Amino acid sequence: MPKMLTCAHTFCYECLEGKISNKFFVECPECKRETFVGDVGVDTLSDNKAILEYLEDLKKNPPKTVATCGNCNEKPVAIFCPECNTEICEQCSNQVHGLPMFKSHNPTSDLKPKTENNCKEHNEKLVMLLAR
Repeated sequence: MPKMLTCAHTFCYECLEGKISNKFFVECPECKRETFVGDVGVDTLSDNKAILEYLEDLKKNPPKTVATCGNCNEKPVAIFCPECNTEICEQCSNQVHGLPMFKSHNPTSDLKPKTENNCKEHNEKLVMLLAR
């Protein structure tokens, strides 16, 4: 549950529980400002409804991103070459891997698994929101 501090930074409930200092305040992991939580603790903090709505919307409508070729930056990725450590489109793969110096390469249609940016403590995907 995303909880908002008085400094306007938002963190998950579990992360803030571990940041309670001298029993009545929680220190913001980002700016170090303290927010009064009293003897009730993190439960007194408001839920960040904007982030909750955003996360719910992401669950219902996941973004449809298409990776583009690491060579031409135009066409969708179709091939992964472990030797080049690059995801490329079929046309670029045919052009590049057709050259004699790349004969030992083994391009495959099994795309390299992407690693996601997850919270190290909770193994949940991090969400970054930017304000103007």
